[in-house]
Amino acid sequence: IAADLALEAAILGTLQHKNIITIHGSNSRADPKSIQGHFIVLDLLEETLEQQFDKLRKSNHIFSKLTSGQSILERLLSSTNGICEALNYLHQKGIVHRDLKPGNIGFDNKGIVKLFDFGLARHEKDSNLTIAGSLRYMSPETIMAKGCDQRSDVYSFGLLLYETVTLSKPYN
Repeated sequence: IAADLALEAAILGTLQHKNIITIHGSNSRADPKSIQGHFIVLDLLEETLEQQFDKLRKSNHIFSKLTSGQSILERLLSSTNGICEALNYLHQKGIVHRDLKPGNIGFDNKGIVKLFDFGLARHEKDSNLTIAGSLRYMSPETIMAKGCDQRSDVYSFGLLLYETVTLSKPYN
């Protein structure tokens, strides 16, 4: 687990994009054989996309206003553009997120969408045959251990877009 946290910090340290969470620091001096003492410091996020979906499923009031004055529907629609921009940036850098899902997308205190949880992210050359991600949002080729690349993130984004539009979880 410590190695995964160090890898996540290393990947995040190379990224700078308005729609990707920012790393502010990490502890790399802890014992690598122990999880104790390892940490990374990231932006504070107010809410996840998954939490917003859950609220919408309960209330069905997609036009209700947030504290920013923006409707929940407006935020969801604008967030998809931010997610696309973040994925495009990652893919240009040769990084595959491998766990794109509503629980790994958040909003800061200004309502800006942020992609986070890079614990499973890998450089594309290092992500070939490992199965990684959340089953519901995982691409078929990943499930069948036939590789994972940028197309796998695009597949997960398609399922995320489906959920944004229908408020139904894929494969429910």
